[in-house]
Amino acid sequence: QQRLLAAVYKQAEAAELGLNIDLAVHHFLRIAHLDPTAALAVQANFDAIATLEGATRIEEAALMLADFRTRFPKHELNQGADLRLANMYEKTNNWAGAASEFLALAKNAEVGEIRQQSHFRAAELYLQLDDVPRSIELFRDYAHTWMQPEGLRMEAMHHMDMLYQRTGEGSKRRFWLRKKIELHQSMGVGALERPTYLAASAQLVFAEDAKADFERVRLVHPLKRSLKKKQGALQRTLKAYEATAKYSVAELTTHATFEIANLYSSLSKSIMDSDRPKALSELELAQYDILLEEEAFPFEEQAIGLHEINAQKTWIGVYDEWVKASFTELARLMPGRFGKQEETVTYAEAIH
Repeated sequence: QQRLLAAVYKQAEAAELGLNIDLAVHHFLRIAHLDPTAALAVQANFDAIATLEGATRIEEAALMLADFRTRFPKHELNQGADLRLANMYEKTNNWAGAASEFLALAKNAEVGEIRQQSHFRAAELYLQLDDVPRSIELFRDYAHTWMQPEGLRMEAMHHMDMLYQRTGEGSKRRFWLRKKIELHQSMGVGALERPTYLAASAQLVFAEDAKADFERVRLVHPLKRSLKKKQGALQRTLKAYEATAKYSVAELTTHATFEIANLYSSLSKSIMDSDRPKALSELELAQYDILLEEEAFPFEEQAIGLHEINAQKTWIGVYDEWVKASFTELARLMPGRFGKQEETVTYAEAIH
């Protein structure tokens, strides 16, 4: 009986060498029909799976491997079957099957590294399946569980940011924006380009929040009181944009510079558009307008200086949408002087 089984096994090997895959699989599986209790029957079943996989007939191999795992759960050949099956499902675009397998590995794998990698991959696959609640759950758990590597943890936080944008949950999104900024700070000077960009982008959102608060403050009579409130909002917004620029990400620095310039320009316009006191004579109203112009002019000058700084980025080969927008604003703010070379001021000096 053993010689018979061995002969069939040799027939399967010969068929495989001859690239007759169907015949090879047939002979490997025939051994189990001849003697289901034989140790060689289990090995032959396993070899049939490998033969199909080697012939890139992955779907068939995955079906057989799933069956093998069910019938021989404690067999030594079953070690690593979960990860192998997950990879097979990925290769055949069976995202649901792959996600389920990686999720099981994340919970049950003996090796910590496999649990970690499977956890992240399961989250990605559920996102690919557009299962937003499960994706949120898994990326959140990953970010809270796995501290290293920091770059992958940052990506999990970024997914949380993007997912909460989709669900419209702004406060939860900002929780993860703060987490990205904090994680980048913990990386120190060794932080790589990608985490730096993500942290700078997170800070930009907080700057835009501050800008919205600034824009909501109206200048009304008495001007002195409301202007003080407006300037307080301006300082908070400037600080937020300055924090964005400190990351030294080129496209976000030009964005922040443009927005700061526009803040000054907006304040200048708000002063000029502010409510006038009632019961002023024509002469008094003209004098009041002159006072407003004197108050507004320095802010417009600061706006021009900052737009010029952005425009000068072209000297080092930077010409993005924010540099282009600064050129447009310069043409509007000083059409007669546009193109004239101005004295260069440092970024820090210009925004104070």
